[in-house]
Amino acid sequence: MWLGIFRRLVLAFIYLAAFFYSAVFNNDIGWTLFIFMSLVLLFSLVQLAIPLGSITAESADTVVAHLNKEATLPIVLRREQALLPLAQLTISVVDPLVETSETTYLFWREEQHDFIWQPTQRGLYQSMTLRYQSSDFFQLFTKSRKVEIAKEMLVLPQLQPARNILRLQETMKNQAFGEPTFAVKNYRPYRSGDAPKNIDWKLSSKQSTLIYRELETEQLAQTVWLFISTPSEHFEAMLSYYYSLQTVAQEPMEQYLFGDQLDDPAKIDALAFAQIQPLTTVPVLPDFKDKSIFLFTPEQTPETAEVRARLSKDNQVTVYDYDTLAGWFRETKGSR
Repeated sequence: MWLGIFRRLVLAFIYLAAFFYSAVFNNDIGWTLFIFMSLVLLFSLVQLAIPLGSITAESADTVVAHLNKEATLPIVLRREQALLPLAQLTISVVDPLVETSETTYLFWREEQHDFIWQPTQRGLYQSMTLRYQSSDFFQLFTKSRKVEIAKEMLVLPQLQPARNILRLQETMKNQAFGEPTFAVKNYRPYRSGDAPKNIDWKLSSKQSTLIYRELETEQLAQTVWLFISTPSEHFEAMLSYYYSLQTVAQEPMEQYLFGDQLDDPAKIDALAFAQIQPLTTVPVLPDFKDKSIFLFTPEQTPETAEVRARLSKDNQVTVYDYDTLAGWFRETKGSR
């Protein structure tokens, strides 16, 4: 701001000095300098007169980002039937906040700019506010304009590093499925990728081919994951743990998200993880029976204790709250 004012004051001083010099001495040097300064001023004012309203911005694709992780926001700028180029145009994303801006010189018809955005709040964004600021070559005069464009951006929970959840995932898997019983379920020819330790060498020698022993594995019940979003200061952190776990889950399971702003708890998609908020009412649960239920909740409250007691009548229920998962994640990080 102050630099621009200083430049304009210098220009005004030089312009007036050239005018008075020409008027007093009336020579070619003075009038040449005065005409040159007049052309500089005229060119700057012409650039200032170019309307910023002729610029249209588009960003069609939906952006899916994770909390505190960089994402790219592509924006295409167009000027239809432009007669003169904009000498200097600076584009800033002000909502959501992007800490950097992009400057282009001699912007004529169309350009694409990719902004790096690191979201700090989970949720659904449906529009973006841009600020255009144009100036002449000498940066004597500037003007700006704000515009809002339609843009869908989903910000999902923070994704924990995969290596930090493998240990917890294995623990949970063992709770849902039994270990091998050493009872032989079936004999079959050996296939590439089978564990060599399960080859029956005695039987293989008799049949002149490798015979593989399939061992029985006891499956306790079908696995169901429930996330009940009780109000808590640890809600976002617990949601981050749960989201990270379910993204790398290897075994198929039913999943339900119970939280405000969700119409269907069984509809598990990016929009659900972006919009979910802590519950304000007690959730209505499906009628589960003979299931292995993993109940995730930020804190164990009287309401979640009641839910657990109701589910435990016909199911095996294991509860994971923030304190439990945070402890496991700390142990996993410390074991690296």
